[in-house]
Amino acid sequence: IVAPLIHDGTTIAVSWGATLRAMAMALEPVSAQNLSVVPLLGSLATRSTIDRYEASSVLAQRLNAECFYLPGPILCDSPETKAAIDALPVISETLSKARKAELALLSIGGTNMSSLFDSGVLSSQDRDSAIAAGAIGNLLGRFIGKDGHQIDHPLNQLCLGIGPEEVRSVPVRILCAGGPNKLAAISGALDAGVATMLVTDETTANAPPHPIDAEFDGRVRGTVQLSSTSSVLVLPTP
Repeated sequence: IVAPLIHDGTTIAVSWGATLRAMAMALEPVSAQNLSVVPLLGSLATRSTIDRYEASSVLAQRLNAECFYLPGPILCDSPETKAAIDALPVISETLSKARKAELALLSIGGTNMSSLFDSGVLSSQDRDSAIAAGAIGNLLGRFIGKDGHQIDHPLNQLCLGIGPEEVRSVPVRILCAGGPNKLAAISGALDAGVATMLVTDETTANAPPHPIDAEFDGRVRGTVQLSSTSSVLVLPTP
């Protein structure tokens, strides 16, 4: 899936989450040289959450690539803190590199936003307020609505890193996600053009009322073109 897209000098921008970490760990080494891996989001705060969700350093190790870091939290505690962190040269340089990446690997959170919640980034009050404001999931740390775009919520302004709108500057964007609680978020992200390819499982791909169900017409394996800019690769459900 990923290896054929990696060539000498490729920069890969990476989100975080258990799915992407598993993909990174399963990736076979490639022969391409002078690779870079750069995060799209700020850092997790504890070793236990890093071991569960952090993907960029794992991917860099597998590819023998240079790994860049965003030394700041995923969610800042105030607009002033975020502005100060954004102004640091190490932050601005890393984000600039992420915007110029050739390939982005993305994940998405569903209605329960379990990764943000379990990692301590999000409190139950924050999650409840986001859902009340229309959130159906989270993408790149931001709460998104059913149209796949960021909702109007104060925490979206405190997220450190590249957002769903900015990430579209990356030519190839692979969204790796599956599961019934993520159907609405996946559908919204595809509608918003966030991803150029979806990697999912056959159960998710065929689950009504997911819009890609009709496109498959019973075909549950292989690549199917959704539009001129988006396709989906369906993997067998574990």
